[in-house]
Amino acid sequence: MRAVLPLLAVLALVGCSGSNAATTQPVPQKSPTGIEELRMPTLHFGTIKKAPTPALFEGKLTFSDVVDKQPLQVTLEIHNPKEYPIGIRFNSGMTADLWLVDDKEQRVWAWSDEMMFTQAIRDISVKPGQTLKVMFKVPAKTLERIGPEGYSFQARFEGKPLESSVAAMAMLEVPVARR
Repeated sequence: MRAVLPLLAVLALVGCSGSNAATTQPVPQKSPTGIEELRMPTLHFGTIKKAPTPALFEGKLTFSDVVDKQPLQVTLEIHNPKEYPIGIRFNSGMTADLWLVDDKEQRVWAWSDEMMFTQAIRDISVKPGQTLKVMFKVPAKTLERIGPEGYSFQARFEGKPLESSVAAMAMLEVPVARR
């Protein structure tokens, strides 16, 4: 009887360890040294696209390396290329937002969904040549939702110019796919 109990425990554990393999599961691969490694399908980022909106600021979106089970670090840079300062008004404490949208242009995730912001109006002046940086973290669980095509990240600057009807910054969009 004592010999049977450990065997039953092992069988129960093996029987319960089945999994549904998804595209985000590690794939065993042989390395050049012959040692088997686990690799995740990687994310591929396309070329940045700007909305065809005239804007005062130039924007740039950069992504950190993708590391398995870690949040993705994303940086939005907002640069004033003009030779004069630009006054900007924010209607809350949020400077910018980052969205993940699917192939139907539906929002799958937004950085602001997980945040709380003050509801105070604030004004700033962005000097000539000055660059503002906004950092985002995209949770690993959100990255797992990205499919083989049709997804993209959208960066949206929330400030409005005080003395111009032109947009402060055009929305930036970067296609992303899992391969």
